[in-house]
Amino acid sequence: MLRNEQIHHAAQIKCRTLTEDALKLYNLMLRDECCFKSARDCREKENAMKKTLGRVVCGLLMVAMVSGSAQSAEKKAPDKDQEIMMTGTINNNQQIADRGGQVFSIVRTQEGNELVRHVGMKVQVKGSVAERKGKRWITILHYEIVKR
Repeated sequence: MLRNEQIHHAAQIKCRTLTEDALKLYNLMLRDECCFKSARDCREKENAMKKTLGRVVCGLLMVAMVSGSAQSAEKKAPDKDQEIMMTGTINNNQQIADRGGQVFSIVRTQEGNELVRHVGMKVQVKGSVAERKGKRWITILHYEIVKR
């Protein structure tokens, strides 16, 4: 009986750092400790528990890594009225398109009206970006024509 109490006590100490689900699994496996017939059976049972807990912890870590990488892979649109600098080409639709394929409609301000005259030119702009009705708009604060 003393051996079973020691095993139970050791198991409780080990379990304190595990997740709640892993702790439940560990306790279920320990419930059958009275059936141990020898030290070898005890070691086999303990090894089986360790493998199962290791798999549970590895599974949780894999889920956390996959969900973290999926979130970082998402490309966020710029926050409302975020100021940016970008280089792109002015197209016929009064938009600026960068190398990555992002397209921003140019807000009709004094700077914006001057900029849209340079269709087909590569420009570097500084402006504030906002998203309205699913479309990205840039208010031009400053621009320069980039020499090719």
